[in-house]
Amino acid sequence: DELQFAVTTSSLSGGGTAALLAPSQWDPNASQLCVERATSGLCAALLALKRRPIVRYASQSETARRVASGVARAIESDPVLYDFRAPAGSGAPVLLVLDRRDDPVTPLLSQWTYQAMLHEVIGMENNTLDLKKVGASGPKELGAQLLVAASSDDFFRSNMYENYGDLGANVKTLVDEFQSKTKSNQNISSIEDMQRFVDSYPEFRKLSGNVSKHVALMSELSRLIDERHLMAVSQQEQELACSDGQSAAYEGVLSLLSTHNLREQEKLRLVMLFGLRYERSGSAQLRSLLERLEETGVPRRRCGLVRTLVQIAGAAQRTGDLYGDKSFFGRAAGSVARGLRGVDNVYTQHVPALAGHVDGARKGKLKETEFPFAGAAPPAGATERPSEVIVFIVGGSTYEEARWVATNQQGGRCVLGGTGVLNSQDFLAALDEVSASEQCYN
Repeated sequence: DELQFAVTTSSLSGGGTAALLAPSQWDPNASQLCVERATSGLCAALLALKRRPIVRYASQSETARRVASGVARAIESDPVLYDFRAPAGSGAPVLLVLDRRDDPVTPLLSQWTYQAMLHEVIGMENNTLDLKKVGASGPKELGAQLLVAASSDDFFRSNMYENYGDLGANVKTLVDEFQSKTKSNQNISSIEDMQRFVDSYPEFRKLSGNVSKHVALMSELSRLIDERHLMAVSQQEQELACSDGQSAAYEGVLSLLSTHNLREQEKLRLVMLFGLRYERSGSAQLRSLLERLEETGVPRRRCGLVRTLVQIAGAAQRTGDLYGDKSFFGRAAGSVARGLRGVDNVYTQHVPALAGHVDGARKGKLKETEFPFAGAAPPAGATERPSEVIVFIVGGSTYEEARWVATNQQGGRCVLGGTGVLNSQDFLAALDEVSASEQCYN
């Protein structure tokens, strides 16, 4: 599954996120180039996976329509090349082309599972982390550039989807095992203790560079989480993403902006999440938050990114029901999904919108008005029980979505790809470019 995820993303990483997020008329040439690149990469991935899917796309997205239509045309124009059969007794696979703008919330959130945290807090490119970017040097024998790949790292493969609390316990178990071999009786009760223990045993580093790597990464994550006040920030983010309490949300964001020494990035993310959640009812409060944002030293141009995001990914532009508040059933489904996961971790309540789309596709219940077919419509009943759902997100996927897909295969096989793998920093940088292209267009 990881190989397939890589196939659908590696050829497309750095796929011009800004040009895919901005309305195509702002920079038609860049938009066309990115659409062609996404289409050809997606076709190559389908051939590598040996799939001939029924193609559907998010109805509100012109970009998703263009990519989906390009793929459908390629399949229809060369039926011999795409002559792959679905497994006996199941429907054809479904390719669902989504648009990042339909769920702008997921790439804005702090992350609390290992792979997603590493990308969000440190930044990961081609499975490599550069600790120098966050002012650290890494283990002496490994240096600052650390590779974390499930294919070559057993600990990472076993723990990439674990939450922060369980992860710390699992790293400690590994250190405890080695400690018993060295007959050491040091008291190890914190991440700092683990780091000191590893540093004091050169043979431990030689014997298990892999474990010392993960101790170093946990140590850096712990330091950066404290430094950036991410626990306080994340709790408020989850409230904005999952709950409906406007006045408490406003007070919570205002308090964080006023009382914590947050980085600009965290401040912007909080105000963006408020602006998206209360787009229709909170305009006066949003103005007040933007004023406060500027008072705390965020440049006016950067404050303007909140308006840019709402303009390109607000309610009028989105396909689907992002907050589950258009119907009683939407609200109930969200509550059940969160309830089943338990309430032990307030930091991971959020379920990406992709989950509902995949579930609908698996059950053959996607509305054609929201997810029309590209190319010729399939025969009646062909999409009732697809053998597989292939999701491709134009504008980039996230590791939170990758985790949801990897841990929710029991309802039917699912593969995820996109034009890159975003973290919040990438998303904000793309919004910066979108804002600049709007000024050129106007």
